[in-house]
Amino acid sequence: SRASFPWLYRWLAGRRLRAVQNGMDVARAERIAGSVTPKEGARKTVLSVGRLIEIKNPLMLLRGFARGADEAAELLYVGEGKLRSTLEQEIREQGLHGRVALSGLVAREQVYREFAQADFYVSTSRGEGLPVAVLEAMACGRPVILSDIPPHREIAAGAEFIPLVACDDEQGWAREIAQMRARSPEEKASIGQACREIVRQRFSLEAMHREYPKIYQEVRPRCLQVELIGCTGAGKSTLAKAALQVGATLGERVVLSDDLILRRLRLGWLPSETMRTVVIDLCAFFACLATAPRHWRYYRFAMNICLRSAGGWLTRMNLVRNALRKIGVYEVVRCLGRGNEIVLVDEGTVHAAHNLFVDGSRDFHPDDFQRFLDVATLPDAVVYLSESEHTLVERTMRRGHKRIARADPSQVETFVRQAVGVFEYLRGAPQLAKRMFIVDGTTHHISSPQGNVSGQFGGIERLVRSGISHNTP
Repeated sequence: SRASFPWLYRWLAGRRLRAVQNGMDVARAERIAGSVTPKEGARKTVLSVGRLIEIKNPLMLLRGFARGADEAAELLYVGEGKLRSTLEQEIREQGLHGRVALSGLVAREQVYREFAQADFYVSTSRGEGLPVAVLEAMACGRPVILSDIPPHREIAAGAEFIPLVACDDEQGWAREIAQMRARSPEEKASIGQACREIVRQRFSLEAMHREYPKIYQEVRPRCLQVELIGCTGAGKSTLAKAALQVGATLGERVVLSDDLILRRLRLGWLPSETMRTVVIDLCAFFACLATAPRHWRYYRFAMNICLRSAGGWLTRMNLVRNALRKIGVYEVVRCLGRGNEIVLVDEGTVHAAHNLFVDGSRDFHPDDFQRFLDVATLPDAVVYLSESEHTLVERTMRRGHKRIARADPSQVETFVRQAVGVFEYLRGAPQLAKRMFIVDGTTHHISSPQGNVSGQFGGIERLVRSGISHNTP
């Protein structure tokens, strides 16, 4: 159900979240229910179907039944679980032997027959995904009494004839069971028909088949993530700012990744750069955790490389944090971006190679680079700003770098030479050949990806070219 989605996804997606439930075969339920002979005699069954475990809360149903049901009612549990012995003991203590039965596991068609013969159905569950047994009971035309949890609220939305009771409200369960028992057969049949109609309209196979095409029609191409890579001082931030300015004149919606995340979270008003960074870091952290199964090979690789890097444990853990943060930002942008947007990512998942392999102390084996490209998540396009080593050394000496302890020319030269080597390796990597633009910082010449200069990539090339021209005197 929609309500069972993790709250973080619901919050991030907002109104863009869609849920299509697996459809109930209402025709099958009606066919089996229609073949069942109504139960003879005065005794009527209150039915519960599900595992006998804590989350299903079966003891609360037993206590509510004991207090609220008349002598002509019986309670049937269909299902098995570790609370069976506890229930049997409670049945004896309550003096309900002969009025409460535990059938254990039964075939699915027999479950439908039990639905058809029941007076009404009760679920006291504390938690559900999509409560299939509830929908099956409703499809068989049975009235239902449900616990007040989000998936049940989703089913009962707008249906005042479906009571919702707090999970641990014993008196409330007794009251609703007594009231349902007191209703006439005609009233219960009318409620059961209304319950069946809810399933038919919103939870049936037909409803599922109606909703999927709507989803496909609503889905738009995801945003283009364009990552800017290059050594410190190559001009990545300058190009990003220029691209933002010229984007509107080119008819392109251009946005920086950090700005996109904050705006979609309605936090673009945050004045402090520190607060903005903390919010983005938190979003990236949770996205990193949520998508771990998809990126576990990269995570393991990054940990291994960082443990081999120079520096103390704090330095190494910070390298891991930076490498994983880039994955988190990629996933958040992927979730929040829109199909008509070009999102500029300054130092993203490809630039993580710089974090992992450049420490100014030693060179890494080419196999490490190849392994990185095999496990890394790549953006839609990469813009590599190439610059001469001499210029990069001069700019780094002026600006400094947090990974170089002091502005020692030999340290800076070693660091820059190693960084240039990493980016030049990436430049020649076949995995990036069809998505990398290369900007020569000296001549301002732009090399386009191999065989990929039309459509959206043509728009990226125009944006980069205009941004470079905007910054060129």
